Amino acid sequence: MSTSTLPPTPPDERPTLAWLALRGIGGAIAALVVAALLAGRAGLPIAPALLLAAAALGLLPSLRDLARGRWRAAPGELATAALALALVGGVSLWLAWPALLPLGRSVDAVHQFQLVDWVAREQRLPPLDSQTRGLMGEMIAYPPGFAFFTNALAALARTPALEATFPAAALLGGLCAALVALLAAQAGGATGWRALLGLAAPLLLLAHRMFFLDAYIDHSYYAQMLGLLLVLLVCAWATRAQPLTPWDAAQAGLALAALEAAYPLWLPVPAAALALAALAPWRAGPWRGRAAALALALAPTLALVLVDLPARMRTGQLVLEHQGVVADPTLHGLAPLLLAAPAALVLAITSAGGAGLPRWAAALGRVPTLALLLALALLELAGLGLAARLGLAAPYHSTKMLFVAVPLGAALVGAALTRLAGLRAPMRWAAPLGAALLVLASAPGALPLAAEHIPTPDLVRAARWLRASDPKAAEKAVLVGAPAGPMAYWLQVALLGQRRDQAEAAMAALAAAPPTTEGWAMDRHQPKVAVSTSLSAPPPGTEVLAQFGHVAVLRRASLDRESANPLVVRYSSRLEDGRLKAALELVHPISGTLPLAELRLLRGDDLVARYPLAPREDVNKDQYLGVEIDPATLGGSGYINDDSFPSFAPPAAAPEGHMELRLRLSFDGVSVDERTLASFDRTQEGQLLNLSPHSGELVYLRREDSAPVAAAHAQFGAVLALDGWQSAGVAEGALSVRLRWHAQTPIRRPVALELRLLDASGATVASSAGAPQGGFYPVWRWRAGEIVAETRSLALPADLPAGAYTLAVAAFDEGAQAALPLTEGSATLGQVRIP
Repeated sequence: MSTSTLPPTPPDERPTLAWLALRGIGGAIAALVVAALLAGRAGLPIAPALLLAAAALGLLPSLRDLARGRWRAAPGELATAALALALVGGVSLWLAWPALLPLGRSVDAVHQFQLVDWVAREQRLPPLDSQTRGLMGEMIAYPPGFAFFTNALAALARTPALEATFPAAALLGGLCAALVALLAAQAGGATGWRALLGLAAPLLLLAHRMFFLDAYIDHSYYAQMLGLLLVLLVCAWATRAQPLTPWDAAQAGLALAALEAAYPLWLPVPAAALALAALAPWRAGPWRGRAAALALALAPTLALVLVDLPARMRTGQLVLEHQGVVADPTLHGLAPLLLAAPAALVLAITSAGGAGLPRWAAALGRVPTLALLLALALLELAGLGLAARLGLAAPYHSTKMLFVAVPLGAALVGAALTRLAGLRAPMRWAAPLGAALLVLASAPGALPLAAEHIPTPDLVRAARWLRASDPKAAEKAVLVGAPAGPMAYWLQVALLGQRRDQAEAAMAALAAAPPTTEGWAMDRHQPKVAVSTSLSAPPPGTEVLAQFGHVAVLRRASLDRESANPLVVRYSSRLEDGRLKAALELVHPISGTLPLAELRLLRGDDLVARYPLAPREDVNKDQYLGVEIDPATLGGSGYINDDSFPSFAPPAAAPEGHMELRLRLSFDGVSVDERTLASFDRTQEGQLLNLSPHSGELVYLRREDSAPVAAAHAQFGAVLALDGWQSAGVAEGALSVRLRWHAQTPIRRPVALELRLLDASGATVASSAGAPQGGFYPVWRWRAGEIVAETRSLALPADLPAGAYTLAVAAFDEGAQAALPLTEGSATLGQVRIP
C-alpha cells in the first residue's frame, strides 16, 4: 500500500489588517509631506486642499488591497496595534486635555510652531534670507514635514494650527507605538491572540519614557516623532518575510523620501534596512529582482534630495550646528535598550535559520532582523558622535539617535516574549513570567501623571485678540506678572509673532522673571501694551483693553507720579567670568529719600561680609547699582551708576560651606525689606558650587482709593493715625473693610498695620497684618501729611457663628519688635454683623 504526503501549506503572504491600516496611514502622511515639499520648491501654494488630496492618494494602495480582499484579519495583531495606539495616544491627549495646547517647558515647541504657523499663513516654505532668519532662526532651514502634517490635520479637524500641533505629535506617538507593537508581534512569529504579548513593547516605552514619550511631552521634539514614524514604517517593510515587490518597494520608497523632509539625519538607518532586506543572502528570490526593488525604493529619496537639499544647504549648516537640549541618558531611560541584548539572544536561539543556504548565510539568517536594525541605529549614533568630536555637528544629534534605538530595543523585547509564548512548556511560561517581571520593574515610572502647561487658553485668546485688534502693538507687547520660564517666549515669539532676533525681553525671562504688572506700569521704558497673566486690579495709570479670565491686555496711560510715588527695585545675580555678580536697577521717577541697598553675605545667621550701595536721592532717573564678588577672597568691587565705584575689602577669614547673598533695604541700620539674591556652597579652595541665582522685582506705589469712610480717630505715637473706616460687607468667606490712614511725619521703619475681628469676649477670631495696600505701599514710603486709603480682607473661619463682632486696629514696629503705643482716640472702630 502506497502512502503519499500532502505538500506543506504555503505561508499566507497577504498583509494583515493591522499592517494594512498602519501602512495606509503612513503612506497618506508620507504622500502629503512629499507633495507639499515638491509644491513648495516649485513655488506653488501649499494649500490644505493639496495636503488632503495628496494624503488621499497615499492611502489608495491600502484601500485597493482592502477592496480586493487581499488581506487577512489576524485579530490578535489588530487588537495589539489598536490598543498600543489608543494607550499611548490616549495618555498623551489626556495630559493636554481639554485645551490640547503644547506641553512642557522646552522652547522647541515655540520654534516648531513658528514653522507650522508660517506654512499655515503663507502657504509656502520660508525664504532662506536674513529677514526671515531674524524672525524664525534656524527654522527657515528646518525640515518642514511636521508643519505639513499638522496643517493637514488642522484642515481635516477644522481647528487652528496651534490647537492641532500637540494632537498631531500625540497621534504620531500613538502610531509609533502601534508600529513598535506590530514589529514585536511579527518578529516574534505570533499567531492568534498570542500577538497581544507584543503590547509589552509599547508598555515598556511608557514605563521608560525618557526616549519616547518625553520626546513630545517634555522636550517638544515634534518633528522627530514624524521622523520616528517614518523610520519604523520603512523598518516594518524591511522586516517582512517575503521579498519586496515593485509595488511594495514604491510604497517603502515614498516613506523614505518623506523622511528626507521630516528628519533627514535618520535616513541612513531605514535606507540600510531596505538594502539589507533586498540584498541579504538569506532572502528568497533572484538577486536581480531584489536589486531592482531596492533601486525603486531608493530612487524617490535620491530625487527629493537633489530637489530639496541644495536650497537648504545655502544657509550653511544651521540645523546641524544647532545645539538643543536633550536629557542625559540614565539606566532607567535606557532599560529597553539594555534588555534588547538578551531578547535578541532568545530570538536567535529559537530561530529556524535558513535552510539550503551556506553555513555562514544560515548563521546570519538566524540573527533577528530587528537586532540588525538596532545595530544600524547604534552605528549611526557612533558616527554622529564622531562628527560632533570633529566639529561637524552639534553633540546632541548623536544622543537623539537613542529615540530610534530605544523603540527598536523595546520591539525586540516584545518579540522575545511572543516567541517564548509559542514554545512548548515549560518555556512557554517564561513569556508571562517575563512580562510580569517587566511590569514590576517598570512600575515606579509607569505613567507621566502630570505635565506642565505653559500657553493657556486665556493667554492664547488674549494674544489673538491683540494681534487682530492692534497688530503694531502686538509687535512690541511684553508679558508681565509671570514667573521666570518660557511663558514670555511663548507669548511674544509664538503667539504674537515677534522676531526672535528682537525678543530680548522674552529671552531674558527664560532665566529671570519678567516685570510685575505694577513694575511695567511704572517703567516708561517698557512698551505701552502688555499682557498680564494674573490681574486682580489694574495698577495706577493703566487701562484694561481686554480681559480673558485672569489674563488681561493692558495699556499704560497717564500716571500721576506725584500721587503714586513709585519705586521699583529690580534685582538679579549670575556667575560670570568666575565672579558672582549682583545687579540692581532702581526706577525712581520722583527724587526723594531712598533706602540704603546693602548686599549681605551670610553663613547661617553669621554675617560674613557686607557690600553697601547708596543710591543718589537727588535724581529722578533710573539708577544702576551692582557688586562683583571674588569667590577666592569674598572681597569685591561695586558701581553706583557711572560716577561711583566703591571697593569692598575681603573678610579676615573667608569661610567655606553653604552661604546666602541677600539684598537688604535699610534706613539707619534698620531693615525695611529683604530678598535672597543667590545661594551657593563655597569650597576651601574658593570655588562656588550649587549656585542658585535669584531675580525679581520689588514694587512700591500708592493706589488711590476714594471710597467713602466713616470718621474715626486712633493715634499711634506721634507718627501715624487712623481717621476713617467702613465695612464693605462679606463675600466669598471674607470681610472687606476700608481703612484711611494719615502720616504725620516720615516713618523710616518697617511698621505693620493690623486689623482684628473680635468676638464678644474680646478674643481675636480673624486678623490681617502687614504693609498697607497689599504690601505695595509700606509705611516707610509714606510722606509727611500723606493720606493712604486701603481695603483689608479678613478671611473668616468656616465655622464662625453669625452675629455681632468688633473691629479693632493696631500698629507694630517690626524693627523694634514692639507695638506702637495708642496715644489718642480708640483702637476699637465699631461693630459689624457677620451673616
